Amino acid sequence: MRENCYPIQNHDLLWFLPSPSAVPDAPVLDTPGPPGEITFKDVTCGALTMMWDAPTNDGGSRIHHYIVDKREASHLAWQEVSTKCSRQMIRITGLDIGVPYVFRVIAVNQYGQGEPNEMTEPIIATEAPAPPKRLDVVDTTNSTASLVWLKPEHDGGSRVTGYIVEFKAKGTDRWLVSGETKSQKMLVEGLIENTEYDFRVRAKNDAGIGDKLVGETIIISAGSDLVLDGTVGGKPEPTVYWSKGDKILELGEKYSLTYTATRAMAIIKNCDRYDTGRYILTVKNASGIKTTAVNVKKTVCLRAGGTLRLFVSFTGRPTPVVAWRKTGVELQSRGFIETTDSYTLLLVEKVDRYDSGKYVVEAENPSGKKTATILVKVYGMLSQVSRDTNYITLSCGKMRIKRHLLRHSHLLFPTDTPGPPGSVKVKDYTKESVVITWDVPSIDGGAHVSNYIIEKREASMKSYKTVTTECKKTLYRITGLEKSVRYFFRVLPENIYGVGEPCETTEVVLVCEVPSVPLNFQITDVTKSSVTLHWDKPLHDGGSRLTAYIIEACKAGSDRWSAVATVKASVSQYTVESLTENDQYLFRIRATNSRGTSEPADIVTPVTIQEIKGKLIFMELTIFLSSAFYFFLFILHTFHHSTMSKSFQL
Repeated sequence: MRENCYPIQNHDLLWFLPSPSAVPDAPVLDTPGPPGEITFKDVTCGALTMMWDAPTNDGGSRIHHYIVDKREASHLAWQEVSTKCSRQMIRITGLDIGVPYVFRVIAVNQYGQGEPNEMTEPIIATEAPAPPKRLDVVDTTNSTASLVWLKPEHDGGSRVTGYIVEFKAKGTDRWLVSGETKSQKMLVEGLIENTEYDFRVRAKNDAGIGDKLVGETIIISAGSDLVLDGTVGGKPEPTVYWSKGDKILELGEKYSLTYTATRAMAIIKNCDRYDTGRYILTVKNASGIKTTAVNVKKTVCLRAGGTLRLFVSFTGRPTPVVAWRKTGVELQSRGFIETTDSYTLLLVEKVDRYDSGKYVVEAENPSGKKTATILVKVYGMLSQVSRDTNYITLSCGKMRIKRHLLRHSHLLFPTDTPGPPGSVKVKDYTKESVVITWDVPSIDGGAHVSNYIIEKREASMKSYKTVTTECKKTLYRITGLEKSVRYFFRVLPENIYGVGEPCETTEVVLVCEVPSVPLNFQITDVTKSSVTLHWDKPLHDGGSRLTAYIIEACKAGSDRWSAVATVKASVSQYTVESLTENDQYLFRIRATNSRGTSEPADIVTPVTIQEIKGKLIFMELTIFLSSAFYFFLFILHTFHHSTMSKSFQL
């Protein structure tokens, strides 16, 4: 026998194979391993540069190139970025702003594609944020300006970390930094009286500082003086003083005080919003003590057509719930309200006479409730202004307070029928009914809107029919509508002076509902990277033609559903591809029509993405049966042959 060989005997053949110890070491030739760590640089809005290390195992062959793929973090399917990347870096463009992406890279040598290296955490292509919105000056003094603004339309894909506020005097080019803040407000100090200023604010995030938002030019001027005048008297001569809260007013830059035997006058200089409140005049001597109070409320005066800005700051733990109200007006529809953890802002544009009146802001948490009232006067369209003076006489023994004066204006408005309601909206559709809602009229005609009249008409008709003449709320369900008929609706407000102007739906309304769920949703085929789904159309289309089916998927154990396809309503089968082998998935489908999307039809049992073994098992079984069958024939043949041989011998 040969050296270093061992025999294998198979019937008549004798094979000599080398022993394992005699086999020399040889390189393993294969596809490469996964590339190394993935890193990023030069990340901007919609683009980034991706880099990676070469695989530690090249499969025994030089790496020819790399394949780079991407997918949105919420999607399952991969998209090719490059199939022939010869370097270990690539510039990827065309990414959606603010969308998290996952990337992977695959090395390729002469033996094929290797294993992919996929990111574990998604990345967002960010940029500097957009400029803040609506920069407003809500208060000024002779040396300060209070600014507020709204957050940017988009943050560039990264959280806004702060705001930079700048200002400059009108006519100069030098911008000065007032400061940086994390909130959406700032008090700019150190301004010069009677000087015009421009202000601007910029947002910043991890990617940098965004574009600036420039506000309107304002003039820094001193506020008006408030005079509190009281006539006093008494024997012996009393001690007299003015106070606000627990603080006694003292002579200085802010207060000018004059006390005589018969008069007590306090002048509050350069009034601003912080000077509102309750002022008390106290007179006391040996005969007793007497007080009288004057409530100085915040009054905002502006011209018709201007913008009303009401800014109120607050504190509280837990953070209070804040609400604005004005009698007879829904402020959410009339103006814009923004509330943060420290302030609330009400903006009403293009004010008219009906915007005059009391505005009440209320802050409430489990510890209690606080309210503030602001008087608003709109000039330019007022029919009449009259002035009154209040006289209050108090006495205590021989001491008396003759009077105090508080001058204020009374506004008189003309009366009329109301203006049109706010936009009429339609919701809660069924096959034969809809619910319409609307906002109260911005102009009530000087009287409370007590009723609404609802009317309808078919789109093909010109005349309206009355639905109801009595509706006290700002919503109404209209029933008895015909299926698949298109309608218009309108609302007319009414007060004690008559029926006002109507407001009509802007678009035609089709009476229908969402379809029922698709039927018989099932899996008909599975491969190592795809699943084929089949379904039947819903039992009801909701009264409107089906427009599409939406197919969604999620991995087993997760509740994050992702849309994988939207197919035409004529389609009843779809293959979901680019799935990960051996992972388990759940699928569901929805039907859509012009009204909306149906409830989903689900496949409740997860499906494993792998090649179906049924055919292979059948083939193996066939081979086994065939082998048994042939073995049986062999035995039978042998037996028959032996018998025949014996007969020949006979």
